[in-house]
Amino acid sequence: MFINMQSTNKQSISSQDSKKLYDEGYYLNYVDGASSYNDFDGSYSKLTKRYKRNLDILNLKSNEYLIDIGCGRGEIVMHHALNKGRAIGIDYSDSAINIARKKARELNINCEFFTSSFEFLETTNENFDVIYCSEFYEHITHLEAKKFLNLAYSKLTDNGRLFIHTYPNTLNRRYGYKLSVIFGKFLGKRLPKVQPETLTPHFYRYHLNEQNIFSLRRDVKNAGFKILSSGYDEEFDGGLLIKNIFRNKIFKHLFHHDLYLIAKK
Repeated sequence: MFINMQSTNKQSISSQDSKKLYDEGYYLNYVDGASSYNDFDGSYSKLTKRYKRNLDILNLKSNEYLIDIGCGRGEIVMHHALNKGRAIGIDYSDSAINIARKKARELNINCEFFTSSFEFLETTNENFDVIYCSEFYEHITHLEAKKFLNLAYSKLTDNGRLFIHTYPNTLNRRYGYKLSVIFGKFLGKRLPKVQPETLTPHFYRYHLNEQNIFSLRRDVKNAGFKILSSGYDEEFDGGLLIKNIFRNKIFKHLFHHDLYLIAKK
């Protein structure tokens, strides 16, 4: 069913309403890295740019027990396991888990994948050194996110870390892009007046809880975490001139797309 977020009460839906959208075709055709997944061998070099950046920021240690919530095809789980780390992956999509398990078998990697929601944390007796979620937080509702953060806090080891990467930055979505359109005219770079992504069903059907750096930090702090670091990718709309002019504490919040946050218990 098409979920129009502009006319639907967000409190009346959950991520389960869009579960059927996450089929095999979604993971093998549309998710970042799909075109090169056949060649994925668990090595760092074969990870997508996004995953490499996440791991560089996180500085994951081989002796840390990691759970990847919303693991998708399982690349991070397999990479960590291949590097002698203990790792499990959780995704509520049967298709995602089937794809991940098949690849792990092909590569003979010792890791586990479970079809479940983030509420898996509520049922397990284990605690984790790292709870990792990339491009997951925006796919659950705000109420679900609050429950997830509380469960994450309860299931981390002492000084355990939570890593969140989420897209998009709502400040860029609402304000920065509009400014980029204006500046782009002066730079000879014509951008569509409206972000093309927001005109597709994907915008409403998949993204239930888009964030900015301030709302994300607030949510995580409210769950009891201590924030270690948070920030953006080096991605700007409008070209090099805008990048140089607006790289400051105020304007950087408008011209970055992706957010990340690391917090500890």
